[in-house]
Amino acid sequence: YAKIEHSLFISIPYSRRGNSYCVSCGQKFLRGIQGLKEAKNPIIDIVYAEAKGKEKGKNLKTRLDSLKRDKYGEHRYNALNLHSWFHRGTIECRLAAGTIDYTKIVNWSLLWGGILDFAMRNSETKIDKITNYGPENEALELVCPSEEIVKWLDERRKLFSSRSQKEML
Repeated sequence: YAKIEHSLFISIPYSRRGNSYCVSCGQKFLRGIQGLKEAKNPIIDIVYAEAKGKEKGKNLKTRLDSLKRDKYGEHRYNALNLHSWFHRGTIECRLAAGTIDYTKIVNWSLLWGGILDFAMRNSETKIDKITNYGPENEALELVCPSEEIVKWLDERRKLFSSRSQKEML
């Protein structure tokens, strides 16, 4: 996710990128998983790393239990909401705004299916070699399930990059 987050963010409206309900988290999560291969509960360590503070033992367990129960806590507002795992057993992508537009719903769903499929089919070593964070979006195109999704994302990037430039003027 950290490898493609930038490309995903430039595919959404500027208003979505700049609010506190869809916060960039890829690099934070990437830092959180480094060295966690031995962790008993890596998702807890990744999601709540900053909030755990210096708590230890029983105090740490109490703090973590409290964070997991906090349905509307700040941890929920990451673009990739792993906090929802503790409430619903699901992971939420907050990048796409609510819509009834069939094309958006289907294309976002297909894109995330492609992302998950790519992650399952490839080794960590291969994924680690992906280095493109730039506007060319090569990393994101690697995980796209079809040429149609690549074109859809390109159209979105063009639309939202021109809009954000106009908004800034």
